[in-house]
Formats: sequence, structure tokens, C-alpha cells
Amino acid sequence: MPKIAMPLFGRFISQMGDWLFYIVASQRVYTQSQSALAVGALAIARMIPPVVLGPVSAPFVRRCNPWKLMALFDVIRGLVVVVTVVSMSAPTILVVSLLLAALESVYSLAYRTAIPTLVDPNDLLKVNALRRSLGNVSLTVGPAVAGAIVAVLGPRVGLLIDCVTFWVCGAAMLAVAIRHRDMDEADKTTGEVPEKSKSLFSGFRVVFKEPTLSSFMCSLAVAGIGYGCFNYLIVYANEILAGGEASFGVMTSAMGIGGIVSLGALLFPAGRIDPWSLYGVAASADGACLAVLALGKLKVVGTAVVLFLSGSNDSLAGASSETILQTHAPKDSSTHVFAVEAALSRISSLVGVYVFGKLIDIVGVRASFGVAACFLLFAGSMAWYVRHISAIRKRLECTDDCN
Repeated sequence: MPKIAMPLFGRFISQMGDWLFYIVASQRVYTQSQSALAVGALAIARMIPPVVLGPVSAPFVRRCNPWKLMALFDVIRGLVVVVTVVSMSAPTILVVSLLLAALESVYSLAYRTAIPTLVDPNDLLKVNALRRSLGNVSLTVGPAVAGAIVAVLGPRVGLLIDCVTFWVCGAAMLAVAIRHRDMDEADKTTGEVPEKSKSLFSGFRVVFKEPTLSSFMCSLAVAGIGYGCFNYLIVYANEILAGGEASFGVMTSAMGIGGIVSLGALLFPAGRIDPWSLYGVAASADGACLAVLALGKLKVVGTAVVLFLSGSNDSLAGASSETILQTHAPKDSSTHVFAVEAALSRISSLVGVYVFGKLIDIVGVRASFGVAACFLLFAGSMAWYVRHISAIRKRLECTDDCN
């Protein structure tokens, strides 16, 4: 997988730099406003663009060389962060956060569309597992490293380092674009973008026209709602473990480390693992972990072990779901499919956060985690069912062609 090393490296450096902006932005907004609502607005600013811009930007991304587009956006993102170096007022930070989230929503579409062009189909699951594991490394190590940099060197230097990480990532993407100039030739030979790619909501039509894709998207949406309960681990830490911030830190780190350890999936031979089976097992196992948290009487160490397993399952579920989308999305509409998935992911996450927030107030955190377990078990079972029906459909089509 040498071809994929450069973009994975650039993306990882950029993600590590993102923590610098996140820590500085959160601290500045709260310090200047003394309002939790303002910090919440910062979180919302990061969630809205993928929902709004995904279907809109898909036709634009489809027309471009994705590597050149990402290189350009990395340069722009670095320049946008420079604005906060000049002015670190709360309104400026909120506007910059919204702009960065908007650029990231388009960037992410290009990245997800471009990855399969460098990877053999048999290696997609390995690469996606590696991507998820690198993301978990960033999640585990990034906040501590970023916090230390900001504490020692100050927020402005931290933001400048974030700018540099964007430009390093842009250089990596540009190197890939130069190395693979044949992609431009391929784009030219395709001629006009198909009519369906010009429609604003063509992604939804593509998804719902394909029974396998639409059913799997429903499974992802159900799982997304269930995962909403993980936003309330701090409540579990306080009410069940009575450990407060310390227990919460242990729980969060355990999940991140579990995601890193799932890198072991790469040891399996290429093509040996079925992504549908892996997703079904991982989502169902995540549901089982939540059931243990809901029913078991665990101490901090026991809870950390369960969340370690959950983090590993989550990472493998994410890698397998990405592989399923990459292999089943129509080649001329894959960008639209990713845009729809990103929008549904954000919407289901917001629904999950709201639903479980209300549910915890009514029935308590244990019962709420039990409900979340049902969502994930259902999502895993649904993936198994979709895989089974899809296999039957393929056999019928093969029989018709033979006749």
C-alpha cells in the first residue's frame, strides 16, 4: 500500500493540528463569553455544513481532480486559521469554525472519493481500518499534545502550527496529484458530467434507487442514533461510577486505545474478511458492550475494559461501512453517496444526542444505555439481513443472465 502512504500521512498531520484549533477555540470562546451556550454554538458550527453542503457540493467535487482540490483547500484552510492568529475574539472564532467546517465537508467528500482510486479493491478494508486507527491515534494523543503546545508556547503559536499542518497536508495531496496525472486525462475522456450528477439531490435518488445502498443507509442511521448515548459517558461516570472527571478520562482513553488496537485487523490476508460480516459483528458487539454497561455492576476498571472493546468495535464498524459504501456505490455517483451518508450521519447523531439526553432525564442512564444497545443490535442484525438479501438477488440475476 505504498501509494496510499502519502495521503494518509498528510491527513493524519492535519488531524493532529485540528486539536490545536479546537482547544484554543473552545477555551477562548468560553473565557470571553462565560457561556456554555456559546461553546455549544461552536459545536453546532462544526455539524451544520456537512448536512447543508454535502448534496450541494457533490457535483462540484465530481468535476474536479480530487487531489488538486484537496491541496487547494488545505492552503485555504491554513489561511483561514491565520485570521484567528490576528484576532482571537469569540465572534471571529465562531465564523472561522463555520468556514473550516464548510471547507472540511467538501474536503472529506473529495478524500473519500479519491482513496479507492489508489487502492486495490481487495485492500480497501485494510486501508479503511488503517484510516480509522490513525484517527483514533489522533483522538487519543492529539488533545494531550495540543494542550501541552498551547500551554508552553501560547495560543497564537499553536494556531500557527495548525496552519503549517494544513500546508504540509496540502503538499502531500499535491504530490499525489503530480504523481497521478493520468486522473486528469481520465476526467477529460468522460466528457460532460452525467445529467443525474448535476441535480442537487441526485445523491438521495441514487441511494434510494439501489435497494442494497438504501437498506444499509438505514442501518447506519439506526446505529448513529444508538451511538448518541456515548455523548453521555460523563453522566455514567458521575452517577454510576461516582468518579467524575477522572473516571470519564479513563473511559474516553480506553475507547481511543481500543480503536488503535483494532489495527490488528490488518494482519488478516487481503480479501479474507467480508465487510458485511465485519460490520454486522462489530455493531452487534458494540450493542453487547452497551448492554453490559446497562446491566452489569462494574467498577472503573471493568467499565474501561468494556469501553476498550467498544472502541475497537466502533473502529472496525467504521472501516467496514466505508468499504461497503466504496464497493457498492455506482462509480459515477460515489461522491453523491458519500455526501448523503455524511448528512445522514450528522442528522442521526444529533437525533441520538437529543433522544438520549431526554431519555436519561426520564428513565436514568442505565436504562438509556440499554435502549442504545437495542439500536446497535438491530443495526448489526439489519446489516446481516441486507447482505443475505443482496446475495440472493445476485444469484437470481445470474440465473436470469444464464437463461
